[in-house]
Order: sequence, then C-alpha cells, then structure tokens
Amino acid sequence: MKYFLIAALFAFHFSLFTSCSHKEKSPVDSVDPFIGTAGTGHTFPGACVPFGMVQLSPDTKTTGWEHCSGYHSDDSTIQGFSHTHLSGTGCGDLGDILFTPFLEGKNDSLIQQSFKHENEKADAGFYSVKFDNGIEVELTATERCGIHHYKFPEEKENVVLIDLVHGVNDNANKTFLQQKNDSTFVGYRFSSGWASYEKIFFASRFTKAISKIDSSNGRAILHFNSKEILIKVGISYTSIEGAEKNLEEEAVGKTFEAIKDSAKAKWQRALSKIEVKGGTEEQRSIFYTSLYHCMIHPSLEDDVDGRYRGMDDSIHTVETGHHQYHIFSLWDTYRALHPLMTIIDPKRDADFIRSLLNKFNESGRLPVWELCSNETDCMIGYHSIPVIADAFMKGIKDFDTTLALRAMIKSAIDTRSGLGYYQEKGYIPSDKENESVSKTLEYAYDDYCIARMAKQMNWNDTIVQKFYERSSYYQNLWNPEAKFFTARKYGKWISPFDPFEVNANYTEANAWQYLFAVAQDIPGLIQLMGGNENFEHKLDSLFTAHSELKGREQPDISGLLGQYAHGNEPSHHFAWLYNYIGKPAKSIDKVRYILNNFYHTGRNGLIGNDDCGQMSAWYVFSAMGFYPVCPASNYYAVGSPIFSEVKIHLDGNINFTIKADKLSEQNIYVSKSELKNRKEDFLPCFISHDDILNGEELKLTMSSSSTDSDTKTFLEKISNADRIIPVPYFKYDSRTFTDSMTIYMSDVSDSANVIYFGGDYFGKDSIYIHYNNFPIVIKNSKSIAVFAEHKNGKFIYPTSKNVDLNHLVESVDFKKISFQKTVTYKYPFSEQYTADGNMGLVDEVFGETNSFGAWQGFHGTDFEATVDLGATRTIKHIQTDWLNKRDAWIFNPTKVQYLISNDNTNWKEVFASDYLVEETNNNGIEISPSLNKPMSARYVKVFAKSIQKCPMWHLGNGEPSWLFIDEIQVD
Repeated sequence: MKYFLIAALFAFHFSLFTSCSHKEKSPVDSVDPFIGTAGTGHTFPGACVPFGMVQLSPDTKTTGWEHCSGYHSDDSTIQGFSHTHLSGTGCGDLGDILFTPFLEGKNDSLIQQSFKHENEKADAGFYSVKFDNGIEVELTATERCGIHHYKFPEEKENVVLIDLVHGVNDNANKTFLQQKNDSTFVGYRFSSGWASYEKIFFASRFTKAISKIDSSNGRAILHFNSKEILIKVGISYTSIEGAEKNLEEEAVGKTFEAIKDSAKAKWQRALSKIEVKGGTEEQRSIFYTSLYHCMIHPSLEDDVDGRYRGMDDSIHTVETGHHQYHIFSLWDTYRALHPLMTIIDPKRDADFIRSLLNKFNESGRLPVWELCSNETDCMIGYHSIPVIADAFMKGIKDFDTTLALRAMIKSAIDTRSGLGYYQEKGYIPSDKENESVSKTLEYAYDDYCIARMAKQMNWNDTIVQKFYERSSYYQNLWNPEAKFFTARKYGKWISPFDPFEVNANYTEANAWQYLFAVAQDIPGLIQLMGGNENFEHKLDSLFTAHSELKGREQPDISGLLGQYAHGNEPSHHFAWLYNYIGKPAKSIDKVRYILNNFYHTGRNGLIGNDDCGQMSAWYVFSAMGFYPVCPASNYYAVGSPIFSEVKIHLDGNINFTIKADKLSEQNIYVSKSELKNRKEDFLPCFISHDDILNGEELKLTMSSSSTDSDTKTFLEKISNADRIIPVPYFKYDSRTFTDSMTIYMSDVSDSANVIYFGGDYFGKDSIYIHYNNFPIVIKNSKSIAVFAEHKNGKFIYPTSKNVDLNHLVESVDFKKISFQKTVTYKYPFSEQYTADGNMGLVDEVFGETNSFGAWQGFHGTDFEATVDLGATRTIKHIQTDWLNKRDAWIFNPTKVQYLISNDNTNWKEVFASDYLVEETNNNGIEISPSLNKPMSARYVKVFAKSIQKCPMWHLGNGEPSWLFIDEIQVD
C-alpha cells in the first residue's frame, strides 16, 4: 500500500512539473501554412509577409477549380515558383513571374518536377522543398521581393528557368525579357484572365554569373557553373524601374537568413496583436493560422516610392505615410475580415478604404471584386459600402468621409446588376436579373450601411430616411405562403418552389442559405416570421434539415450542418442569431460544433474556400467568443471563447481582455458576465465596439448550463423605424388567355390594405379599388397595378405629381390571344430552367440576357420541340432566340432547322443553317427567317444541334454544355 502511495505521489509531481515546464508555442510558431492547401481551401503554402505584394509559392498546376491558388496538396509535381498568388479564392489568376531550378539535360523538367510532401516545410514567411532529383529550394519574402535559394546535388553546370508565359488560369498577352548584365534580368508580363488586363514587372539579381542563356517566346533558360545560387526578385505593377527600386530598397545587401528572420519577426508582431491562453495546441495552431490567413489580402499595390497603377491604367502616387492595396474580395470579407481589421489594425483598415476611394476616383465606381486594378464584377452587392461604413461608425475616419459617402450613394443609385429594377419596384424581378433574391437582400443591407453613415454625418434627413426604407426592401421578397425569401416574376411568386434547390435565383446558395440574410434588421425578420418562437423554430429547422441539395451543382456550398453551409459566406452569421431571441446557449452549441468539426490542422483543414481570409476571420472571432453579425451596427453577439483568456492589443497601449473562468469541455455556457464601465448593458448576448475600444475586461463565468435572456431592450434599440409596406403580389395561371382570366391579389403584411387600379398608370382616369379577397375576372387584355396602404394610416394616392411612390406599385400586363399553342418535347428541359413549364416557349414572354428566368435550358442534349397551333393556319414567319453566355457554359447551337407539317408525321424543311461556336463570340443569335411564301401547317418543329460538351478552349472543357431558348414565335 505504501509503495503505491509513493508511486502515485511521484507521478503527480512529475505531471505537475511537465505541465508547468511546457511552454506554449509563440503565435508565429503556431502557424501552419499547409492548412487549407488540400480539399477546397484553395490556400497556398509559400512565403509572404503581412499584406505583402509578393506571395512566393510553388505552382503544382495552373488550371481547374482545385488550383485557383496554383497549388494543391493532392499533386506530386511542381512546375516552379511564381511571385503572386490568390489565397482561398474560387477563381484562379496571378501566378506571375515563375522561376525554377532544374538539372542540365533534363528538358522534361521544364514542365514539372516530382517531390514528396514529407520533403516540404512551410512556416510564416518561409517555404522549402527538396525535389526527388536532389535539388533543394528555399523561399522567403519581403513586402515586394521574393528570395530564392537553390542548392543543386552536384557542382556542375546547372540551370534556372524564368518563365513569363506561365500563369494561373490566364493568358500571357505580351512578355518582355532583358539581360542587363551577367547577373541581372528584368522584364514584364501582361496577361488576361480573371483580371481582364494585368501588367506586372520584375527585376532579378543572381549571386552567380550567368554563363549561357537560351531564350525564346517569354522564357529564358539560364546556365550557371555553381552548386548553389541565391536569386532576389523585385516585382512592381508600375514599371521595371519600380521593380528595381523595390529590389534595391528591400533586398540588396541582405542575406537569405536575414530576410527570412525579418519575415518571421514581422509575422510575430502582426500575430501577437491577439494573445490567447489555454486551449489545446491544435486550437492554437488553427487560431494563429486563421489569423495568418487574414493577413495576406488585401495586398500592397504601391512601390517603395508610393507609385501604383490605377484602375485607369495610369500611374498615381499615394499620400506620404499611406499605402495602396488591391485584391478586395468584398462579398466575402465585409462580413468578418474587415471588422477584425477595425479592431487589430485600424490604420491599415483606413488605408484599405483610401485604396477603395482611389479606385473610385480612377474608375467612377467603388470596387465590387477588384484584382490588380481590374474590376472583375464577380459576385454581387456593392460591398465596399459596409467596409467603409463599419470603419466610420467605429471612429476610423482617416479618409475623405464626404467623398466616401458620395461614392456610396453613387453606387446605390446605379442601374447595373438589377439596381434599376430594385429602385423602381423595391425588389429585383427574376425575369430581369439572375440571382434576384440574393441581390435584393444584399442591396438592402448595403443601403442600411449608407443610412447609418449618412445619419452619423448629419446628412439630409431625406437621404437617411430613403436608405433606411430601402434597407427594408427585403420584405418584398418574403413569401408568406412558403415562409422563405423567394423569387418574384410578373408580380407573382415563382412556382414550384423548393427551398433545397440551388438555382439562378440565389448566389451560390438555395433559399435556406439566404433565409436569415437580413443582418440589418433581425427584429423585422422576427416579426415577418411571426415572433420569437417561430423564428427559433425556423433556425432550428435550418440546422436539423437534411443536407441534400437539389438543382445545379455548386461546389462552393460545403460544410453543411443541415442546410447551414459554412463553406460559403451567406450563412456565416446564422449560428449567432439565437442571441437575438435570448437563447445564447443554442448559438454556443452551433458555433462550437462548427469550430470543432469544420476546422482542423490537416492540409484539408478548411471546409470551403478561405476566400481571402473570410473563413479564417470567422474562426478568429468565434474562437475569441464574439462575432460581428451586422457590420456597421457597432454591436457584437457574445458566445463562448475556446480559450481561458484572450487579450487584444489595441492602439494606444490599450488592451481588451476576455477571461473565461471555469472553462472546460463541459463548461461552455455563460452563467455570469461582467463588464465594467459599459454605457449599455446588453450582456450576456451582446457587447458594443466601445466596450472593446475602452479596454474593458469581459469576465465570463462558465458553466455546464445556461439560462435564457431578455433581449427586448436591445431589439428595440436596433429596430428600423422606417420599414416599408411590402408590395402586394398576384395569383393567376398565365399572363395570356383565350377566353377569360381569373386573378387574385394578396399582401405580405396583415397590417396593410391592398388597392388595385387600371387605366392610365398615374393619370386622372385611374380608379382605385380596395381589394377584398374576391377574384377579378377579365375577358380582354388589361394592365392591372396594385399597391398597399397602412390599415390605420393615411395613404396619398399616386398622381402625376407624386410618382416617387412608383416603387410601391406592382403591375402586370394580361394579354388575350386568339388561340393557344401547345408544345411537346423530344428532350426534356432542365428542372432548373423551365421558363414556367411546358408553355414557356409559346407564352409570349421573352428572355433577358441578364436573367435565365424566361429561358428554357437543355443540359448536354440537343433541342427538338413541336408546336401545335391547334388547327391548320397560314405561317409567314418563324423565329427563335438563343442565349450565348460562355461564363455560364451556355453556347449557341451549331445547327438550327425549322420544319412544318399538317399531320405531325410528314415533315417539310423550310429553313436550315449551320453556325460556328467561337471562342471570341459571346453574343446570342436570333434566327428569324421570313418564308419565301406563306405556307399552311398545323405543326412547327424546331431542331437545334448542341455542342453538348464545352470546347477545349473553355474552362469547362469536356463538361456538359447548355442550350438556352426563350420563345418559338410563329406568325
């Protein structure tokens, strides 16, 4: 017994000693750049410094969705090491200025060299690999320079390739290489890809003299009589001279080790802005790697002398003490990455905004998704606006705030991307614009940000009210029957509706994944859903629904928990919404599950694209225990940190500290929360940005259980007092009819009356009638318009002097036709693109180039359909229209044939023509031949030959292609 007691005491003291002596890794040593390089993370493992111009990294392949960053861990060969890369994006580009060593006489090595992943190493600011042929490569970087250290296996003539043709998913349009002396090469590469026209320049210096050069067509093979060589490469977006200045200032005269140590020190300073204690080693690694990924983009764009290339392709100079940045993935990063920067790096965040405003001055537009001073117009919304407004509302004002607000308003009153319809109708109709639901919801959030900033700046009350009203336009797409936000077309809800279907009405999502995309007005959303209990039930259903998706394949939708999709951004704030109804424990449960299951330390440790740091920023915030559900509101939802202590070092030697007492695997809920000197008490569910800036200590007492909270006061404070009355909607079978049509109308809100009218739209002859749920039967062509009024309020009827109310009006044109055509199909149309079904090609509804709503789509098949005119009729003209949008994999037919018949058996060809599908042609075709003479027939057959698979020159090479047709007109 005594022996066992002594042994137990010894074991206790040994464990105590080892736990006390174990030292946690520093932030920089906790970073693993390989996280996210497998699966769909799309990150790269190479060397860079915080927000640097250079991302020097290996390229394993340069085409395909898996290789948007140029690197994927499934690969076992490397093509070389290029100096620019995108981190976590869903589109590929960059991969500029490739250098690679290879062995003399091994020409096949120009393409790729094999390696094993166990011979790779990556740290913050450093990457190394040993090829199977014995060549060793080490890389490090400064802000604007990439540093290469190559070791060859033998002391003999060895070779380095410079390749300016190489790029990730782009085409080199023009290249230039010049040897300035026996150790210096300069040049440039102009390319077209995701960025329509990128210009990048470089200057390189070698520590060994070049003994021989073989060069042609944008490539140079340099021979050296050395076993080891150091190459320093400066890049610039302005000129060769700019690259030379960057090289001279940042790299010349410095050893590889000195530059590597400097890069590590820069990362240590940047990452140490947040210090955490406790947690596991894996959690710390994920946390600091996530923070590392938050500090790659936006990236420096200006040279050491402050010069940069603008959106107008001219050279500009930033103000002294500031920097210009590019690579703004704003649809992603406005949600958490930029709010994180307002806390840990407000000066840089101000420079981000200055950069956005410079781009506005140069192009007339605030960026949507900017890359290398090119507007890609990728994704939706005008999300420069929340980045600017969030910073401004938090006191970051080191930019031209008046210019900023004017630029924000200019973006909001534009007409592109459906904004014209949004302003006119209060929503975007699906027949006018693709992704109409997502665009409407996201524009409404952006409008909230404008209203917030305009009010804070004491701008005109009319402007403030206007944009607060617009911020509630989301209500116009709330379908009270489906209980989802759904698309509207011709005044009615699209039917059939399936919330699990991924289709053209949503951006990379389905209806579930946009159900709670109203961050600016959660109280209004709760009201629409029928109160807290219904809101909670809908949230529960989101997370417990089955995870199967219908409709089109969308690789971005990943990390599914029910229908919550953590791998894509629209869902990112959903798990925190239980806080708004006083159920923080449920938010903690969901957030903890996501933290523990969708992030880990493997190479595939990200559940979806990192998207320039947004996925990582979600982890950083959530691991600290709070999250910016609504940027620009200045409030954060509070949850449960995974660390016992988090200390954020703010400017001015101020610290904001979060302490989680009694935290354990079981004690993840907050039983008590304390925050001294707070102006507002919304704990335990919310804190304000002022609480952080004041350097307070948020003390949380953790427990294995939690109680509900009363959030009524908070909801009242953030509620929008300027909500609109939603636009009523119609119910009818078809807009065309042969005898009569029965029409119903209804309203989204129970607090409104529906009023309809006909005749002159706003003229004196209009008759306004209160609708009382009775059917309206029309027997002739007629236009009917409808609007809503408060039941208890006074409404000013529209007149020619009061047409600003036009956006409240929904109108539909009903048309009486002489006979009804029917259509039969040989090949079925896609369930995603139906044009309202079997009558979609003869309903006299024509498709728009920006919307797929009135088009029928045929996937990987030819098209053949027969129109029955109901009786033998005289035919003078037959017309079909075809859509050609290569970026959506929709191509023109290669052949079109028209035939007529009286018995649906014996056919006569009346037209046939062949067409070319060309890489340079992105225009649709209208095939509208007039017949040589009128002909009699009952049946008209249209055949169109599809290419069926995307051509070799297309990104979707070999994948099924689409045919889109909108109407068969027979006159």
